Amino acid sequence: MTNPPVFFEPEPPSDGPYRGWADWYRRSGTADSRSARETLNGWYANFPDRDGMLLSRLRLNEDSEVAQAWDELYIHHLLSRSCEARYEEDETSPDFRLYQSAEYVAGIEVLTLFPEEKLSSEDSRNRRLVDEINRRVRPSFWYLTFHIRRWSSQPRMKHLAKWIQSTIDSIGAPPSDWNRNKSPSATYSFPEVELCFTFFPRLRTTDPKPSEPVVLAGPWLGGFIQPTKRIRDRISKKSGGKYQHHNRPFAVAVSLRDLLCDIEEVVSAVYDDAAVPLDVVNQTDESHAAWTGNGVFGISKAYPEGKNRRLSCIFVLMRGWTPNADEPPRILRFDNPWAERPFPEDILIPEHRLAVNANKAGFQMMWESTAEG
Repeated sequence: MTNPPVFFEPEPPSDGPYRGWADWYRRSGTADSRSARETLNGWYANFPDRDGMLLSRLRLNEDSEVAQAWDELYIHHLLSRSCEARYEEDETSPDFRLYQSAEYVAGIEVLTLFPEEKLSSEDSRNRRLVDEINRRVRPSFWYLTFHIRRWSSQPRMKHLAKWIQSTIDSIGAPPSDWNRNKSPSATYSFPEVELCFTFFPRLRTTDPKPSEPVVLAGPWLGGFIQPTKRIRDRISKKSGGKYQHHNRPFAVAVSLRDLLCDIEEVVSAVYDDAAVPLDVVNQTDESHAAWTGNGVFGISKAYPEGKNRRLSCIFVLMRGWTPNADEPPRILRFDNPWAERPFPEDILIPEHRLAVNANKAGFQMMWESTAEG
């Protein structure tokens, strides 16, 4: 039985602005959005959804909830190439139990890793501010960028928009000899915020369309982050203790949607802070190190036989993909040298695999390309 479509074509389609990816997928009439809807509908057509659980999440308004549903849908699409992937089979099941010829062969849990909550909150705040400025101010002569010097509460948007428009009017038309070093700037300073704006000329001769944004780029995110520790903590919580494994291999598939995390942080989180980050492109690179015992996998006094032995391996999808992306996300595989059971080689084939030779004294690692990588 084929599932219903996730999305239908919008009638009428909208030119925006949009509140995020979820809104764009539902309302946009562009060729990219039509292709993305077709992709999602195709993936979901044969998805073994229980009581429409995944369908309801795919249709939510929050980008984070929708992205998690995308990840589960895409992982199922990949798994279905080699096995039957049953979704949320029972209360003790990971996200997917995998069967080949009716035999249960492995389980996979999907983990979506977003930016730190503080940075995510700042990002949402900044996006709302950019959307409000774009909605209220038209780019007649100038575009703008800005950064936040101080923020104690939400600015009065009507007053801010009026100030931006007045500032643009006072600058006038761009001079013929303009260059980037002479970009006008101005600061909006009030008790609730201090925003620093820089203006760049709009060189088009046509009038701006209603959907044309005035903001070229929003403010940068900043702050002290600990991606290695956060990756390690999140994966460890998914290591498999609460699932019924039926004496079969188990893996976690991590969709890395935190753009501040890279392969270096993943290697250190999975194996050890002592692990030397390797270049995936250079297949001859090797690293050697002794265990300190703080990785998801490894040896320590508390775990002399190895940590998280139920967890056979970790797959990582790099990075922040969307269903309308030109290329699929790269998949990397990180094996647990002390796993109770190795994960099957023919399920979820990665682009590269980190081969680890380990003992109680230390480890050696080197990237390997897969046959289909």
